[in-house]
Amino acid sequence: MRNVFSKKVGRTLLWVYLMVFSLIIFRYGVLPTLSNTRGDFANYYTASRLLVDGISLERAYRDFIWFQKQMDRYGIRNQIGGFIPHPPPTALVFLPLVPLDAVTAKNVWTAFNLGLVVLNIFLLSRISGLNWLIAAVLFLSTGYGLLNNFLFGQQYLLVLSSILLAIYFYQRQKPLAAGVALGLMIPIKYVGVLFLFYFIWKKQWRLLVAACATILSVIGLTLFLGEVHAFKSFLAEVLPRHLRGEIQDPFSIYFQSWNSLFRRMFIFEESLNSNPLWSSPLLFFVLKNFVFLLLAAFSIFVLARIRFQNDHHQQFFHFAWIPLATLLLSPGSATYHFLLLTLSVVFLVKILLDLDAVGAAVFLGTLFVVVNLPHYMKLKDAAVGWWTFVGYSRLWLLLLFFVSTVVLFRKCIHWRISHPFAMVMISAVTVLFGFTAVRGYSAHRNERDDGARWLRVVHPEFNRHLGLVLKSPDVGGREVVFSYCELMDEDYAIYSTSGVPWFEAKERNFYSPALAADDSSLLVETIVDGRSEIWLHARGHDQPKLLAHGEHPSWHPDGVQFAFVSGGEIVVSDVHKKSSQILNAGPEPYDPVFSPQGNYLAYCAKEGGGTSLRLYDRRSETEKILLQSDARIEAPQWSSDERVLLFCWDVDQSRDIWALELASGQTHQLTFHRAADDEPVWDERNRRIVFTSDRGRGLECSALYWIPVPEELP
Repeated sequence: MRNVFSKKVGRTLLWVYLMVFSLIIFRYGVLPTLSNTRGDFANYYTASRLLVDGISLERAYRDFIWFQKQMDRYGIRNQIGGFIPHPPPTALVFLPLVPLDAVTAKNVWTAFNLGLVVLNIFLLSRISGLNWLIAAVLFLSTGYGLLNNFLFGQQYLLVLSSILLAIYFYQRQKPLAAGVALGLMIPIKYVGVLFLFYFIWKKQWRLLVAACATILSVIGLTLFLGEVHAFKSFLAEVLPRHLRGEIQDPFSIYFQSWNSLFRRMFIFEESLNSNPLWSSPLLFFVLKNFVFLLLAAFSIFVLARIRFQNDHHQQFFHFAWIPLATLLLSPGSATYHFLLLTLSVVFLVKILLDLDAVGAAVFLGTLFVVVNLPHYMKLKDAAVGWWTFVGYSRLWLLLLFFVSTVVLFRKCIHWRISHPFAMVMISAVTVLFGFTAVRGYSAHRNERDDGARWLRVVHPEFNRHLGLVLKSPDVGGREVVFSYCELMDEDYAIYSTSGVPWFEAKERNFYSPALAADDSSLLVETIVDGRSEIWLHARGHDQPKLLAHGEHPSWHPDGVQFAFVSGGEIVVSDVHKKSSQILNAGPEPYDPVFSPQGNYLAYCAKEGGGTSLRLYDRRSETEKILLQSDARIEAPQWSSDERVLLFCWDVDQSRDIWALELASGQTHQLTFHRAADDEPVWDERNRRIVFTSDRGRGLECSALYWIPVPEELP
């Protein structure tokens, strides 16, 4: 009788939890996401629109501003976005939604995700044999991760469905269907590769053939749609830095990982981490690699040495252990990534309940709930010095989950191994640790000091650090202006280095500021009804006015004329709209800029498979090619005496600032950092070159830096 009563009480509690969690998810996750395009959804949707329109995603990996403009063109308002770090096949996922407007597409995607919640609960229950009510409660216990998956329009419910379907078909002796299900999402979210390695270990060759064929088909379709250059940029620039955790703010505790923890403790970065516990890059590389390899080696050991009498329990543990170890080793995990941890908790709880270890199952389920709470967000301001450890509460709780799993199943692990094998394993891990630590530290130490210094902007707005983006600087008489956003904001505004907002965003974003030589007025680019417009904002006037339809504005030194690009041509107009001239420039011109005396225009052009730096003489109406390259050349700027052109050049997959002497044609490399240095401007008043760079920061999350004008330049 007591047993029946306790079962009724337990079932009632589960129903209460299910209803409470469901209401919370619906109220704070589903409802707020309706009728808007907030979150990562806008990035995915924009990428799919670009693919359909035949526009390559290659530039999305090297220019936040460019991708933001495309979002503006597709009518996505009040939303900051970027395509980094997603691989090119990500653009395939939302192709069915492209015929719909962005808001309708977001609502359809939300409804689809609600269906995926039901599907995932069903699959977890059927695969594990766990009661569906328990599976549902555990699944909804992902809480904050599930909320953010809905709020941001993320794809991790789909990723989880892909993995669960693969396991479901594998369990039912359907290896081809399992391989297709697993392979579909690997080119998009490559966490599934670890399950692929698992099936290699299990010698499931038919499943592997089907998975590899599916992966190649997805990649082949993306290449067929014209993304060859996008793949090159992704593999060369994005993937390596993503694996190092260098996305957005690599010091942020929002991305709870060993990389972030040790970077915050031991790496000095003036703009993001000026007070580390102890500035020691050596300790960073030693500890980061030591912890990673230690946990990775131990995870592989447990996976290989666990033994259950029940074959299903053996399989369940394997499928639970892979996502648990992956999340603990990840270079930067977000809340929605923890949807994958439902695999771990459901399968482990099922094993424990089968073994009548109810208390252990309740403990693990409760710990899972605590892991997914946003406690670390409340601790971020306290994470300074020795208290840095406190700010990584989710990481420590995940480690506790990992250790608890080992302790609970310790009797099933065959701990004893032969002495020779142990020596081989220890030697291999030691050698690998030494190699990775020395290699990382050597690369850091051998980074050439090019004299670049951070240009601090004193304003409370710039004290925040999550995804700080400063772009497109320009110099006037005394000021430096730039386009700015922070990923928690929803707009790009124009600021000056004095910290004053020159041109605040109200209804739309503003880009590419061009400051007049006397600092009296500003040209800015914005997007209105899907079309680029150039506006004039005069100091002391509240309302800007429309000047032209186009992009990349540049002032003539007389403060009346300006150049811009419109319809694939360079146009020179004036603020009074009395005259307009189309220049006979080269093919597909971009980034035009007047010389200080106004007689020349420097600009870049696409031609064939490469780009060129060109000079247009307005007096003779002739042009000449100054430099040609297969790599991208962009953002030319003049020295005050018109003898040197600065520009950005992407040589050997490293974007750096270069200078070209016009008289001799000699080029000089001015910056040497492996980060992306871009958009130089000549600040003659301070005898320096100002540029943007993401050095020490997340990819494309740039700050302003400067170097003194080199003595070798005339």
